[in-house]
Amino acid sequence: SSITCCPHNLRSLIMLGRAANFARTQGANPLVRHAQKQRRNMGGGGKWLETNKFGERGGEFIGTVAWLWIFHRFRQDGAVLLGFKHPWDH
Repeated sequence: SSITCCPHNLRSLIMLGRAANFARTQGANPLVRHAQKQRRNMGGGGKWLETNKFGERGGEFIGTVAWLWIFHRFRQDGAVLLGFKHPWDH
C-alpha cells in the first residue's frame, strides 16, 4: 500500500490546493480581515535605533579597521586560502 504519484493523486492534490487557496482568500469576510491590520513598532517604536555622530563615526572607524585587517591578512595568506599554496610551504 505505497503511495505513488499517478495522475489521480496529482489531480486530488491540485484540487486540495485550490480549496485551501479559496478558503484562505474568500472564506473569511474580507472587511473583518482588513479591519484588523497588524501594526509593527520594532520593539517600542524604533527609539533604540537613534544614534549620535560619535557613535556613527566610531562604528565607521571600527568597521574600517576591521576591513583593513582582513585585507592585510588576505595579502599575507590569500594564496593559502585560495588553495594556490600549501600552508607548510611558506
